[in-house]
Amino acid sequence: MATTEGFLILDKNEKKKILYNLPEPPFFFHIAMIGQKQPWVECIHDVAFSMRSFYFSHENYGKVYFEKDKFYQFFLKTWENAIKYNFEDLLKKIEKCKKNLLWEVCVDVN
Repeated sequence: MATTEGFLILDKNEKKKILYNLPEPPFFFHIAMIGQKQPWVECIHDVAFSMRSFYFSHENYGKVYFEKDKFYQFFLKTWENAIKYNFEDLLKKIEKCKKNLLWEVCVDVN
């Protein structure tokens, strides 16, 4: 994570928290799982100037478009509905999401 305040290296739990609690723009966010690939180099110019939607980079998926509303829908609404209804319905909804890069990243960091 790079901000106007400096550069931070976050552990897995901090990566998850940062998606829920984004810093004030401008910032650049890269998720490295193993740290052996360098896709952030091609995305370094994609600085976020909005907390609602922006691009970030992920070691396994490259450039990912983040939409705050969609992120909350994937996590909060999906699990709320799983509790209300049954898991079969949840699996059908997840099946529709699984090709979405933001969904893949969310699953990866959790």
